[in-house]
This record gives sequence, C-alpha cells and structure tokens, in this order.
Amino acid sequence: MGEVNPTKKSGTGDWGGMKESERKAALQLLKDRFPERYREIIEEYFKVIEDDATGKKPAAKPADKKDK
Repeated sequence: MGEVNPTKKSGTGDWGGMKESERKAALQLLKDRFPERYREIIEEYFKVIEDDATGKKPAAKPADKKDK
C-alpha cells in the first residue's frame, strides 16, 4: 500500500472553514444533484450492510413508490 500524505491526514483542510454562504451553496448543490430517492436507496444499502455485520435479519423491504 501507498503512504498517506501527512497534510491530507491531519484534517487541516479548508472544508471546515467555509463561509456559511459557501456551505449552504454546496449543500444545495448536493440536494439538487441527488434526489430524495437516492438518499433512501443509500440509507437502505447501509442498513443492509449493518444488519449483515451484526447478524440481524433484514427488515421487510418497503414497496417502491413507483409500484403503487
């Protein structure tokens, strides 16, 4: 494996120092580019991974809104 660049590892980037208006603009861009359904799919994906890791039986999958 490669070496980790210490400047990238330290967490001293500018992301946390963004102006409020820039942060809001970045969050809005994410919301605009990734619709609500994507968020639901990603949450479901991570829930399945968590259940698999903990040995839980997966919950019943909710019906897709388009199927109704």
